[in-house]
Amino acid sequence: MIRCILAHVVILLLLWTPQLMAYQGSLVGSGARAMGMGGAFIAVADDATAISWNPAGLTRLDEPEAGLSLAMGSGGWSVDLPPYVEEELSYDIDEESSLSLNFASGVVPFKIGERHAVAALGYRKYWDNTQKTTYTSSYHYGMIYDSYIFDKEVEGSDNVGAVVAISPSLGVQLSPSLSVGATISMMTGSFESQETQELSLYGEQVHHFASESRSKYSGFTADFGVLVDITPRIRAGGVVSLPWTLSIKEGEARIQDQDWQSIDDIEQDLPAFFGAGIAIKPSPPLTLALDVRHHPWSKVKFDGEDSGWEDATVVRTGLEYLLIGESSVIPLRAGFYSEPLNSKDMHDDQIKTNAFTIGGGLILGKLTVDLCYVRATTKLAGAIYSLYTIESPDDKPVITDHELTENLFTISGVIHLGPSEE
Repeated sequence: MIRCILAHVVILLLLWTPQLMAYQGSLVGSGARAMGMGGAFIAVADDATAISWNPAGLTRLDEPEAGLSLAMGSGGWSVDLPPYVEEELSYDIDEESSLSLNFASGVVPFKIGERHAVAALGYRKYWDNTQKTTYTSSYHYGMIYDSYIFDKEVEGSDNVGAVVAISPSLGVQLSPSLSVGATISMMTGSFESQETQELSLYGEQVHHFASESRSKYSGFTADFGVLVDITPRIRAGGVVSLPWTLSIKEGEARIQDQDWQSIDDIEQDLPAFFGAGIAIKPSPPLTLALDVRHHPWSKVKFDGEDSGWEDATVVRTGLEYLLIGESSVIPLRAGFYSEPLNSKDMHDDQIKTNAFTIGGGLILGKLTVDLCYVRATTKLAGAIYSLYTIESPDDKPVITDHELTENLFTISGVIHLGPSEE
């Protein structure tokens, strides 16, 4: 006998808007070296990725160079189902993304009078939403819903798109111990999403549903940074991102193969964001770093309306140790960060992501290659809504534990092009 069961795991992540996903990923910089140190790079910032971390750090570069960074990720979601639900239902979520260009740059040092200066041009992804997610529900005793009889439900979300920035940047050394810099980011991008639902019984499809949406993005912002050598072994840095607006426009959506319908444009206003860091070298091969960033999400507005989001202060720590050989250098890196998100869970606690990072590389002559792996875990109290079940006749949500795990792999390469013309 097929029971009349409908159990939906309410994933809070799905309640976060695409715009939130964009900015959770945009407030840190790029590159395998920096992320291998947990993203604690504001006061280190001595390679071309300073464009995205602290543009004042560009002054640490003495010769032209070019570099790029590739990244990809995967993940999953586990839900601690109550026994009465687990008897009826098993649930699985998988996420994957493809390898894509995350950052590219070119750097040229020059002189402004007697002062050392560095100009750079970067391409960077503020938000890469090219990701495929599959939600699979298996009903052990079958299910009836909306006249369909089935024992398996597969929901898919296939997203393609990104918000990218073309970022000219300039760093100037004002004195031997003080540097300043600025990065201007001209943002553009597009987003396409396809949502599908397939119902099957004994392996045969009984229902298929699909919807699509698409939109375009544009915006403009600027970052300013400062870097100070307090002592030969201690360096401090600070960075501020100016308030700016992301325009989400030319939105369209459709169901199945019907005609496209327009969606109203959205203006998302973001406030200034701040960060500060310190780097210490206890010995020449060892660097220890600590960053603190404040994200006043509560000041974000959509078309002038408050977002209702929560502020967040992010702490990042990392280290780098250099194994120096006769003809090469092998860097070893590790880090940790704790990042509160701008949402609360069903217990009214702010959701937080904790991540461990490891990395390494090889410096061989004018070529540098870096690798990084990030393992991030997000735990929250989520809800399971059961409709028409014997065990839950009052249709009240059951609060249970949810855990999202994410794996990010990054590889970066830099080639030094020789001495600059001065």
